[in-house]
Amino acid sequence: MKKSVSSCVLLFLIVLGTLGQNPTYFLHPDKKLSQYNINHWSTENGLPTNSLLHIHQAINGYLWITGYSGLIRFDGSDFTLYNNSNTNVFKSNVIRNIAEDSKGRLWLTSQGNGLISIDQGVYKTYGTELNILHLYRGILADNQDRIWAASPEAGWFYLENNEIHFIEYSSSLKNIEVRTIVQSKTGAIWFATLGEGLFKYENGNLKS
Repeated sequence: MKKSVSSCVLLFLIVLGTLGQNPTYFLHPDKKLSQYNINHWSTENGLPTNSLLHIHQAINGYLWITGYSGLIRFDGSDFTLYNNSNTNVFKSNVIRNIAEDSKGRLWLTSQGNGLISIDQGVYKTYGTELNILHLYRGILADNQDRIWAASPEAGWFYLENNEIHFIEYSSSLKNIEVRTIVQSKTGAIWFATLGEGLFKYENGNLKS
């Protein structure tokens, strides 16, 4: 009996170890896309526009899609478009990128609307009073729910407790386009730019 139990434990550990070594794929690396069932949406079958910029699946399962015609929500069967015809905070319909914080709030970069949040269906803008109207693609909700973004008019900043804090640097950060913002395991914030290299923000200091 003891030998049988020991054999079962050993087998379990081997299987567990094997599972731990094998990576998990959303798509199998040995299969071609033609081997999957693929659905295609366009303006011919319900998609509001064919020009899209970014897609994000929220914690609650909805797909949110940005583009030049506004913000689109997809529930698996129907598309809902939010733009300046039905959403007051949208002065412009160009919505660029999406981030989501730990509370499920969505944060959007836009052209002409500033930084936008969506919290349980309530839309709100931030930074317009500070001349933050246009935002680049880069946006991050970090592990403290601070929101990081960059504006060509005002510079790079983060939003914390509804207050905007600008990042200081030895030269102007205006008009340096930020494509991506990520946070490392150590908590450092990294900015990938267009043509100006990589920046690291840590302990209140920004380095190129």
